[in-house]
Formats: sequence, structure tokens, C-alpha cells
Amino acid sequence: MTATIKLAHLKTNLNDAVEQGQQTLAKWAESFTQDPVYALSWSRDIFKTAADMALAQEVLIQITNAESNGTDAEQVVKQLRFSLTADVLAGAQYVPGSTSATSNLMDAEKTAAAARILGKLAWLL
Repeated sequence: MTATIKLAHLKTNLNDAVEQGQQTLAKWAESFTQDPVYALSWSRDIFKTAADMALAQEVLIQITNAESNGTDAEQVVKQLRFSLTADVLAGAQYVPGSTSATSNLMDAEKTAAAARILGKLAWLL
């Protein structure tokens, strides 16, 4: 399988993550409208969903920009792997220490989201 085909699979996977994230967030927003206390009490998964969705959108933009600049698929994958690895390492080295517990949770989920996409990239190499 060529790098172009593998990158196309990654884009499909990321687009699916965005679509699923939008559906999950919409469902959660509905539950929040019905019972905000309950929805917030059980909102841990929504942080993961928001982080996964935001990073998937960001990576899709990076891929689109790289492709529009004529970057070949193999180089795009290398660039993504480098930037996501840097994000994961920074997240591990500089543990969130805000006085806001939810801010710390969101930062941790962003790092985890980058690690999850790196896992998906592993099969591209």
C-alpha cells in the first residue's frame, strides 16, 4: 500500500472522528439542557471527545495545507509524526499545573489525543 493510500485512510479516519465527535457533543449538549448537574457530573468523556475532535480537525488542516503546497504523502506523514511527537513529549514533560482542574484535564486529554493519532500513524511507516 502506498503512502498516498495510507494517508487517504488516515484522512478518512480523522473525518470520521470529527463526525463522531460532533454527534457525541450534540448528544451531550442535549443531556446538559435536560439536567446540567448530571451532565457535568459525568462529563469526563466529553473532554476526551472534544480533544480528539479538535486535534483531528487541526491535523486535517495540516494535511490539506501540506498537500496544497505539493508535499508528497510520505513527507506529510513525517511532518505529522514529528509535530505530534513534540506535542506528546511536551505534554509529558510539562504536566498541567493550573489552579483550574478542568483546564488541567483538558490539557491532559489534548496530550492523549496526540498520542492516539501517533498510534494511528504508526501503521503508516
